[in-house]
Order: sequence, then structure tokens, then C-alpha cells
Amino acid sequence: MPQLGRATEMTCQFDTVVIGGGIVGTTAAYYLAKAGKRVALVEKGRINGEQSSRNWGAIRTQGRHPSEIPMMLDCLQIWRGIEAELNESVDWRQQGQMRVIYDRGMRDRAEAFMPIAREFGLTTQLLTRAK
Repeated sequence: MPQLGRATEMTCQFDTVVIGGGIVGTTAAYYLAKAGKRVALVEKGRINGEQSSRNWGAIRTQGRHPSEIPMMLDCLQIWRGIEAELNESVDWRQQGQMRVIYDRGMRDRAEAFMPIAREFGLTTQLLTRAK
């Protein structure tokens, strides 16, 4: 497994500095190191102990701008296989998402997203009182 660099003095040189030691940052640092890059992973606190340890699971495809969806689908593919590749649990679970719509603007945005969801093969439903 590739080793991430540990900065012990200011003379260290890296090809890439990744800021943020959550699921996205650590995964990016891992694959950069695996590709032979010298990587510094910078986190203000404990690795995977800041936002990734308490967020609501912002790894999502729903409600995104269409240009972001292909990247998120690629990321989901990586995260689905990362535990097997590392032979280690990263405590990641893919689960669904539900959003409560409380005004007409949100409803309009949800309805506008439906064709985008179909285009990318996303499982998306808009539930109403009638359904």
C-alpha cells in the first residue's frame, strides 16, 4: 500500500497537497500516492474525525448540477470498492436520501431534476399526498 508523506520540517516537497482528511481527501491522497505522487494530507484535527465523522452523508447524486453527476457516479464506484482494495473497513455505507419539500420553489426544482435523473439512470421518485 502506498505511504502518505509526513511533514517533519518545512523543507519537505510534495507533488500535491490535499486539504481535508475526510472520505474525499483521504481517498484522493491514497490514489495520488498509489500513482507515485508525493502527497501531503493536511487536516486541522483528527483524520476522518472532522466533517466526515458527523455529516449527513453528502456523497449523493440527487439534486446535483448535471455536470457533477458523472464525477459522483465515478466516486461512488470507487467508494463501493475501496474497502476490498484496502482490505480494511472505512465505515462507509451507501444509503438512500429523502428530501422534504416545503415550498413551491423546492417542488419546481425537484420536478426539473426528474429528467436529469432519468438521463443518468438515477432512481428518483417525487412522492406526493396522492401517491
